[in-house]
Amino acid sequence: MKYKHSLYLTFSLILIFSCSGTKKTTNNNPSLTLFQKQAHELQKNWDAIVDAVDLIYESILSWVPESGIRGRYAQFKTKLGRQVLEKIVGYKAFTKGPHGETLNLNSLTEFGHYNPNFLKKLKTQLKTLYGNKTFVEKFQDFYDRELQDYLRVHYQAYNFIKYNPEYKTDYLNHIEYYRKNPKLGEQGLSPTYEMHDSFYHFSVDMEDDGYDVYEAYSCPSFWIRRSIDGTSELFFELLETTIKTFDSDFALLN
Repeated sequence: MKYKHSLYLTFSLILIFSCSGTKKTTNNNPSLTLFQKQAHELQKNWDAIVDAVDLIYESILSWVPESGIRGRYAQFKTKLGRQVLEKIVGYKAFTKGPHGETLNLNSLTEFGHYNPNFLKKLKTQLKTLYGNKTFVEKFQDFYDRELQDYLRVHYQAYNFIKYNPEYKTDYLNHIEYYRKNPKLGEQGLSPTYEMHDSFYHFSVDMEDDGYDVYEAYSCPSFWIRRSIDGTSELFFELLETTIKTFDSDFALLN
């Protein structure tokens, strides 16, 4: 498995942000108008999009497109590409990394470093939106169906990595090793793959609790990368606020 870009967690949170807003806000912000329109189209046509998007390996570089990040992103980007998200938030999503106009899914040793300003602006917008009880009630169904389990795994993966800080060092060592031995990638290996044994018990525990084991393997790597680019706490604040809003019973247990 190669690096899995982490935009889907961002998409999950921004999709929630985009699906409401007052008429006044829409009129005063042309970018928000576009974003809301695209998000509405995504929700309205979700089943058709899922049926239409071809998730073959050559397109998304994933052997398990029905779970994890890449298959979902291929579906989301039909209406909400990265450029749209950057326009609505007002900042570039990344400060550095391998991504250009399109996302580079092939890099084994580089990944996108998130822009803290992008995340801080998003947090401000989310907190305002979550105060709208009508919006929360209307969006709850979609959240439960499409986002709940995935965000729950992310939440628990955050704590798993937080209390195992040695995995960050292991991950960085694997990256350095792959830089010196680039041919390893031709064998289908990656620094993330090398962390398989470290994530084994967490993933099995998640599977026993009814969650997707593949996602349980991939989510810890997301938080390691965020600890490297310094945005772990910002992302967790976004995630925690969202879960407290839409999944309060789970939040109370954790």
